[in-house]
Amino acid sequence: MYKGLMKYLCVLIFLYGVWSLLLGYFLFLLFALGVLLFFFSVIVSYKSMRMTDVIVTCHRSILERHENLYMTFTRVDKSLFHCGSLIVDYSVIDSLGKVIYRRKQKIYDQLAMDALTIDDCGYYYVQIHHIYCFDLLGCIHFKRNSNQHAYFYVFPSLIPIDMQLENTVGFTQESTEYSPYQSGEDYSEIFDLRPYHEHDSLRHIHWKASLKKDELFVKIGSQPIVKKILLAVELHHMREDNQALDRFYSLCSLLLKRQVHFEILCPQSHTEGMVPELIINQEHLRECMKRILKDMSLKYQSALAQNHDYLSVYVVSSQGIEVYEK
Repeated sequence: MYKGLMKYLCVLIFLYGVWSLLLGYFLFLLFALGVLLFFFSVIVSYKSMRMTDVIVTCHRSILERHENLYMTFTRVDKSLFHCGSLIVDYSVIDSLGKVIYRRKQKIYDQLAMDALTIDDCGYYYVQIHHIYCFDLLGCIHFKRNSNQHAYFYVFPSLIPIDMQLENTVGFTQESTEYSPYQSGEDYSEIFDLRPYHEHDSLRHIHWKASLKKDELFVKIGSQPIVKKILLAVELHHMREDNQALDRFYSLCSLLLKRQVHFEILCPQSHTEGMVPELIINQEHLRECMKRILKDMSLKYQSALAQNHDYLSVYVVSSQGIEVYEK
């Protein structure tokens, strides 16, 4: 705290020596001016030094591994006179509470930026611990605590997955759910309508739509489905988890691209543990990945033992993908 004050006193002593040699009796006036300047700086800055806060924001909430994270630290001060420079003591913490990065960032004006690269997948948050607010001359500072924080996710990378997935979904006429991607022969649920053709069966004519549009339309049947694929990722809180998450995320994206219905074991906000959840689209997959990255301590084994209605269970680990056939 007294480092800046000591510098200021050294400057005054130096000026004292210079003026004592050159002007003699003006020394006292110069010394008094320096002391008044110091007290003026402290008085003007005092209120702002006690009330100034800093808000941290991340330029993106979702990053990929090895991508730069840019953080902005913005001064928040509603007093009439602002204090001098600020030093922000902050750290980046993972979902297990481990500090992976800590440093002090200096703010001269209204804001400052810092950047770092995160190599491991997971959920992280930036926590500001202390703010050091200096007076206008930088002689003394006031230390205050802060609870400002920001969070971000580091997502896995998409990698090539060499797997034959053509037969990974089962179909049955007794299902109560239907594929939104392809038609079938179950006319109890209508997939779509099309104009009537010469050889179409009269049983499939949609009379209500035909009367409304004054043209014959026939039904296109739906394809019933059975959700029989379950995906799980095996994590051990080690650096090899990045490989497992890369494979898991890439496999899920590939299944979505091929319009294959599947579920993943995912933490739920309203229950404890992991529960199978049907993945609808890419955005839904990203939301589920956020929950997995935020709670990587959960294990899939207990949840897997409670689910026996799956033709195939894919367990993704750092060593590869193991398929368990029921």
